[in-house]
Amino acid sequence: MSVVQKQLPVLSSGKDELYPPVCVINQSGTLTQMDIQEYNFCLILAADFLDMTNLFTLLCGDVADAMRGKTTEELREMYDIEDDFTQEDRDMLAKQNDWIDE
Repeated sequence: MSVVQKQLPVLSSGKDELYPPVCVINQSGTLTQMDIQEYNFCLILAADFLDMTNLFTLLCGDVADAMRGKTTEELREMYDIEDDFTQEDRDMLAKQNDWIDE
């Protein structure tokens, strides 16, 4: 992702969204729309590259707060991660971990 130069608010369609999408002007001067999660990850990468420890820690804490208390399925949906386990793999793991529920 190119360097984010400017943030512009996006006019929503009258709906109150928890995290509305943001528009950014990238290095080539084109306007790009991205969701707040993608925007946060771009900021995290920039803060890491620029060695801005306080901003990096703050942004990572925000991501950690968003993940806290969510199930594996909710996180997969939230970050669009495909489940690479087959049903057979899930059954085998459940069988191996039966002793935990005792």
